[in-house]
Amino acid sequence: MKRLSRVAFISLLLIPGLSGYISAQSSNSNSLPTYPVKSAIVQYSSHANIGNNTSSQPIFRETFDNYGALLLNEKIDSLTLQLLGEPYQRIFKDGYVFLLNDPQGCVTKYKIKDFEYAKVPDYSAGGFSKKVQDLIHNKINKSNNKNFISFTKTREISFLGHTCSEYEYIVANPQFLSRDRTIMVVYHDICLSEKTYFLEKLVSTIEATSLDENHPIPSSTFEVPQKYRMIDGEKLEVKNNATVSEFNTLIVSYITKKDYYQTKGEGKKILYSKEQGKKSVWEWEETISEYNLSPEYKHFKKIREERAEFLVDYIHKTVNRKGLEMEATNNYNYKTIAELNFLFENKLYDNTVRVLGKDLFLGKECTIFEIKTGIEKLEVYEWQGVFLKIKKYICTDGNICNEYQLYGEETATSVQENVPVSDSLFNYPSDFKYTND
Repeated sequence: MKRLSRVAFISLLLIPGLSGYISAQSSNSNSLPTYPVKSAIVQYSSHANIGNNTSSQPIFRETFDNYGALLLNEKIDSLTLQLLGEPYQRIFKDGYVFLLNDPQGCVTKYKIKDFEYAKVPDYSAGGFSKKVQDLIHNKINKSNNKNFISFTKTREISFLGHTCSEYEYIVANPQFLSRDRTIMVVYHDICLSEKTYFLEKLVSTIEATSLDENHPIPSSTFEVPQKYRMIDGEKLEVKNNATVSEFNTLIVSYITKKDYYQTKGEGKKILYSKEQGKKSVWEWEETISEYNLSPEYKHFKKIREERAEFLVDYIHKTVNRKGLEMEATNNYNYKTIAELNFLFENKLYDNTVRVLGKDLFLGKECTIFEIKTGIEKLEVYEWQGVFLKIKKYICTDGNICNEYQLYGEETATSVQENVPVSDSLFNYPSDFKYTND
């Protein structure tokens, strides 16, 4: 039973990216796919098979012109359309890749030669056909892939009315002592179908539902909309620990207030920071009264490192570790001070952030930002990646969010720079119950 649950878990993680993981191994080719067909529009549907269930996955559309020199990849599903109002898009042209809506409402620009396709978990990166082309034309150094077993053409088949070649790619899976297979159907170097088998079971299928080749494609298809804010992806790739704040250590004390509906609370909060913002600890105590019940005392500590956060609950004597690798760019709650400083200093924030102006607070020159997160809005005074003053608002008119109500405040009362900060603050009691998300 345990083995089956691991299969389902890994399938969930990798679909529809399992075959991308397999065929991208040891690939050092970052060039775009090229085609003998001048232009085409291909639309794909995808399905995941987990246990006895089959679930529909996002629809992908690939549009190319000039034999692949111009390439547009789109991910189309109801969730994407609901959240962003349009398909998730990536445009490849003129030596650059433009990632639309990544982060939200912005375009992130990378040089194609620096863009690592293997790190992107879906088929909207670099072209769905790229990996099979790399295999067919030996752009992948198979001999250096210790898990590589074989890549062979198995037969000619008909697909969507075209004569196609079928390929089988097999790699070893040392973790499960198995062989994993990917079956690819290719027409003129255009991959029209990909079926992935994991432990001899079909776990994902991606198949073209339509192919319109040599179709006149307007040049506007590959233009980046002017309404998007451009972000330099090369700056995003800079290691955040290389850009730090001016202070070595920092201690900031706050008073906190909460007043919303039938919830009221007051407390105090302290920020401890070391290594110029790369490590920090938040410790706070507050007394909360809800629905006229007896006041409840709470005491927490949040230890934040570059890639993990530990929430310590002193009342219930628990410690919960949360990995931060997959956090969204605009989730500012999960950034170290050094990261926040880097983002704000280089204007790498997305369209959920708006600059309101500048002002002095506690003798520090702050930039005032408005940050919207769902139905909440923050008004913050930011100084070197530290929010010295925060006003928290919540929508009062549902999802329309034209009207807000203030429900909480955090206001710094003192800032101490380059003072001793004990290493013991970054530890948690060893006898507390530990959980790992």
